[in-house]
Amino acid sequence: MISSYKLDLSDLVYEAARNSLEAGAGKVRIEVDSTDGILSFLIQDDGDGVLPEDPFGNGVSSKGKDRGEGLFLIKEASVAFSITRREGLTSLSFSLEKERKDFRAEDIYGVLVNMGLDVVMILKIEGKEKVRIDNSVCSSLDVRNGRDLSSLRRMVNERSREWLN
Repeated sequence: MISSYKLDLSDLVYEAARNSLEAGAGKVRIEVDSTDGILSFLIQDDGDGVLPEDPFGNGVSSKGKDRGEGLFLIKEASVAFSITRREGLTSLSFSLEKERKDFRAEDIYGVLVNMGLDVVMILKIEGKEKVRIDNSVCSSLDVRNGRDLSSLRRMVNERSREWLN
């Protein structure tokens, strides 16, 4: 881990999810597990995946030249990092020395839904699921193009409180 990378936790998760969108994903599953001061993330999507060659070099991407900084930054900020592609799913796993309070589920969920992704977010403590946030949270809202995003963020914030405490 390189300590000079001071990106916000939300920025790192956003970068991972943006990669999903740019790879053509329609569905994204985000699991966040909190154990002993470590937040572990598993982000899975149904997009086209990454290049088979080293996808972690700065500027390497299946999306063209001078792209791919997001995965590089995530890897550099992480204490553990892996990426796999199996059976049509790309899985990005990374762990950071962060506390639950540092992760704002409502920010990430709102942005991803607004980007047009079908998102399932699962918040865990020591491997046990505490909160599941999916389309049922926002089924009555129009969150495309920024409409009703504040209502969505409020709903997700309320659902994630059990995980935060």
